[in-house]
This record gives sequence, C-alpha cells and structure tokens, in this order.
Amino acid sequence: MFECAFIYVAPGCDPAKQRAEIPSADINLNVVGCSTYSQAVEVAKELVAKGCTALELCAGFGNEGIAMIKRAVGPGIAVGAIKFDFHPAFGFKSGDELFDDTKKPLPPCGVEGADCETCPKRDYCPKRKAACGAGAEEEYALKDWLKTIK
Repeated sequence: MFECAFIYVAPGCDPAKQRAEIPSADINLNVVGCSTYSQAVEVAKELVAKGCTALELCAGFGNEGIAMIKRAVGPGIAVGAIKFDFHPAFGFKSGDELFDDTKKPLPPCGVEGADCETCPKRDYCPKRKAACGAGAEEEYALKDWLKTIK
C-alpha cells in the first residue's frame, strides 16, 4: 500500500478537524489542512512517521514553506508542490507572506512616516538593515543576491 498525503494551508484550518483519509486498493491518501507553516511541519513529520513517502503541498505554500517541509522530512521523502507564485484565493499573495509564523518581526527602519509592515521594499531597505544590527549581514546578502536573479 502506497501511503501519501496532500497538505494544504488556509486561514482557520485545524489539522485535528480538517483531516481525511481516502483509501483505495493501491493508494492511501491522507488530506490535512493547516493554518500555519509550523502546523504543516508537524503534520508532515506525523505523516512520515505513519509511513507516508510522498507529500504533495498545495499552492498556498510559498518557496519558503516548501523548503521548511522538505527540511523537516528529509531527503528520503518525495515532496512535491502545486505552485502559484501568488495565490489567487489569497489576494494574490504568497503563502510565505501569509502562513509563515516562524519569522521574527523586523525592527522599524526609522524613516519618519514609514509603514514598514506594508512597505514593498522593506526587505531591501538599507535603514532597516542598519536597524537589524549584527547578524543581519548574511540575511541581507541573500536578499541582495535574490534581487539580481528576479
């Protein structure tokens, strides 16, 4: 019997309630809904412990969310993802923006009148980089590199 799973993220989902198992002669499909990436990581680990060797992630998972699941379950588990860069059901935002509950809030950049939480350039703001202080250099180097390939 092939054990596999489909994990989706959406606001208000509770993995204890939004859960189904769809058996067939050859495949046992587990379907679980989560409201955060942290919940999805725990569900993924649980499903792998149950015997799932393949996990399919819904389009609500952004690139960071997919990577979190892959790191959590390891290289021996197949992780696939349905992909939208920006999900139409969530106001054309990435799941990384909506469901990643592991990110630390960034300190304000100090620009008078700036609304850093909604600023589209906040990840690349030199004033914010300075406000983050020691340890931010590696994070900002990665973001600067990512800008060059977009």
